[in-house]
Amino acid sequence: MADGGGFGEFLGKAGGALSAAAPGIGAVSTVIGFFTSYKARKKEARMRRARKKRALKTESRLFGAAENVVKDFAMQKGFMTEDYGQEKRGGILNYGQGMQDFKNMSGQQGFANSGAMVQKKDDIISAYGHQQDAMRLSYDRGIYGINRQEESEIRGIQDSLYELSGITGSNKSVLDMITK
Repeated sequence: MADGGGFGEFLGKAGGALSAAAPGIGAVSTVIGFFTSYKARKKEARMRRARKKRALKTESRLFGAAENVVKDFAMQKGFMTEDYGQEKRGGILNYGQGMQDFKNMSGQQGFANSGAMVQKKDDIISAYGHQQDAMRLSYDRGIYGINRQEESEIRGIQDSLYELSGITGSNKSVLDMITK
């Protein structure tokens, strides 16, 4: 036994016994593995359903948020349009008053067709035109800015919807909301 032969003999007998029992151990291991993986698959399916349910709820909320964004920016555009209309009406009134003052002044002085009066009339007309052009440019610039902000917010919502589409399986878009 000093050479270790007894221990090797023991291992050989034990190995043989395990080899004879291996098919039985393998079968038991397979059955246990099946039930363990079955429970894991069921749990994963439950978790997937719960994730999908939350994603669908979030998707619905995102569509609601997109509708609110569109309504909010439509209201802002309405305010800007109303403001522009009021400024334009004010400009028209100022132009009318300026022309009336010009007529009164030229009629009183009797110089209606003199060079100075013609120049004054041209100045009033030119000032009115420049004022209207500046108001229109300001309005157009404001509407452009509002449209860009709206598109940016809608695209942010759309990006979130694309991320959710992997979970929900839907491919819904809110980008058409900004063209309405």
